[in-house]
Parts: sequence; C-alpha cells; structure tokens
Amino acid sequence: MDSHAGPKQATCLDVVRLYIVRHGETEDNKLRIAAGHNAGGLSQLGKLQAKILGVRLRTEPIDFVFCSDLRRTSETLEIIMQEVGRELPIVFEPRLREKHAGSLEGKKLGISERMAKAAGVPLRSFRPPGGESWNDVAARARGFTKDVLALCASSSLYHKYNQSVRDQQLLASNDKVQAGKYNLLLVTHGGLIKECDPGNILKNCSLTRIDAIPKNRQGSFDFKRQGTWKIDMLEKLQMSLHGHPSAIAFSRSHFTKESLFLCSQCFKFQQDLQDWFLLA
Repeated sequence: MDSHAGPKQATCLDVVRLYIVRHGETEDNKLRIAAGHNAGGLSQLGKLQAKILGVRLRTEPIDFVFCSDLRRTSETLEIIMQEVGRELPIVFEPRLREKHAGSLEGKKLGISERMAKAAGVPLRSFRPPGGESWNDVAARARGFTKDVLALCASSSLYHKYNQSVRDQQLLASNDKVQAGKYNLLLVTHGGLIKECDPGNILKNCSLTRIDAIPKNRQGSFDFKRQGTWKIDMLEKLQMSLHGHPSAIAFSRSHFTKESLFLCSQCFKFQQDLQDWFLLA
C-alpha cells in the first residue's frame, strides 16, 4: 500500500460542522486596545479560559483544525490541544486573522468609528491608514469558508492540506470523515466571527457550532447554528482561584457540562448567512 496515498474519501457529503472558537483573553482585551495583527499573548485568565474550553472539546469528534497564525490564537490552540489529548492535523491560516487596524493598532478601541464619521465614510467601508475595512474582512472570511466547503464537497480537503505521512495516518483511521461528515475546528478572532455570524455576542473562548449542509452539487449550502457555548460565572471562578490547583480541578468539573444558548432567530440567522456566503 502506498504510504503517501490519502485516505479513502466519501463520495457524498452529508454535513460540515464548524466549531468556531474565539481566542482567550489578552492583555489588549483587558485594556480595550485594538490588537489587529499585533502578536499579543494571552493573559493568565485567557490561558485558563483556553484550558476550560479544551476540556469542553474533549468529546467532540473534531477531524481537522484551522487556526489564525497570530500568537493569541496559536497559543489558545496549543492549550486546547493539551486538554483534548489527541493529535489532529493543524493548518495555520492567515485568512482567519483579526481585522488589520493599520495605524490604529495599539490604540484604544473606538477611534476608527470617529475617523470614519469625520471623513464621511460608512464605517464598513472605512480603512484606517495601512489597515482593512470590515468589508475587506468579510471578503476574506467568505473566501476562506467557500474554499474549505468546496474542498470538503469534492473530498479534496485532506489531499490539499496533508503535509506529512503522519497526518495521512491520522486521517486514514477517521470514520467520521469516511462517512461524509467533516468536523472542523476554527480558532480565530471576535471581529472575523462577527462577520460570519452577526449579532452573536462573543466572549473570549466562546464556542459557536454551525452546520453547513449541502443543498445541491453546485456548491450551495444551508447553514444552521447549533448553539453558542460560553464560560459562565468566570468572574467568580477567577476570584476563587488564587493559584490553587484544586481550583483548576473545580473549573474542569464545573464547566464540562455543556451550556447552550440557542439562537432565538434561527431562521433569520440561516438566511443571513446564506446571503453572506453567496456574496463571494
């Protein structure tokens, strides 16, 4: 058998489930500073959030990981994977980065809105010097989503991204993939997630699950948000920690129970995301 051959793929795609994660809290988040493409590592609380989320994800049948290549997301993913406790193929994807704030990076949030108003430019179209507009962010988010779903639909995802025999061996034994069900973890940023899912109130290390269900062979998909999981009572947990290992154990037992806040306007969300997807 050729060790470089990819795993046998399904000829019929049933669903692509997207597990979309916002990175853990950073020092810039605490200070309400526009981080943009700056490196920005996690705060101590952000590391704890990632650890709790990793425990939550242990039982999810994730096949493949895409992660923004910025430090705060890669650090979040590293902690998550330590808790998940199994190896998965990982691709670091620049298109999952936060909005580039250009000359406003490192400055307080809200300046871009004032500059756009002063310039008489709609906020979504306004580009700070050296940065992106929200329309730019939406375009690259759509491009990434369409590319990945097309690869899943054509059973080409693993052939495109496999970079080692080790990854191929990991994927070859994955029954979920062979059954036409892809479970993809995306570790990204609040700004980009809101472009995909407007109105979703995101906390650091929130987890949103969206099912992309093929409608036809022309690459059209129905989208259904399954829910958003958030770490509740985190302020109380933070106050109780004081660096004691027993508090970490408490957090694991307390937060492994899933808490879903289902979308009260599921149909509106589905239509909005379909419209957004078709714009690309």
